[in-house]
Amino acid sequence: MHLDLRLYLDQVALTHPSDPLAYLWEYAPVHAWWWRERNRDRQPLGFLTYHRLLIRSFRRTFPGAWIPVQPASLVPFPILLAEEASSLRDLDTLQRYSGDLESWSRGVHHTFGGSVRDRERSIFERWFWEFHVFLDSQFSTALAASGLPWPTYLASVPAHEQRLV
Repeated sequence: MHLDLRLYLDQVALTHPSDPLAYLWEYAPVHAWWWRERNRDRQPLGFLTYHRLLIRSFRRTFPGAWIPVQPASLVPFPILLAEEASSLRDLDTLQRYSGDLESWSRGVHHTFGGSVRDRERSIFERWFWEFHVFLDSQFSTALAASGLPWPTYLASVPAHEQRLV
């Protein structure tokens, strides 16, 4: 499957503006596909970049549809990662932070099993969105510390580098 996720996420938001369930049914296989391609190192969007685009698409489509919270009921967020996010200064450290956050996120998914591990089913659950909004808030902190607001990041960081963030 070849798919430009940036364009797709814009389109799915327009296709299902008032039907969250239809949005999720259409998107579920794409989410699983992105992870398969990511695991094969064939995905042009990095972990944090991809999830930012996903969260923005969902928020644009269904504003106010959730309350972002730290998923402490799953696995407490390591203080070291929180401190790391606010001390980033360049693209190299942002890439390392993305990798650290992705590793922690994978640990959360694998620790709890069940629908948490099923990439097509998990997107239908509230915890999924809360968890990924939380991850995206960490990305926002990291971008701010790096002096790269989201539009600047998209415009100034080349695609081959975004693949690593």
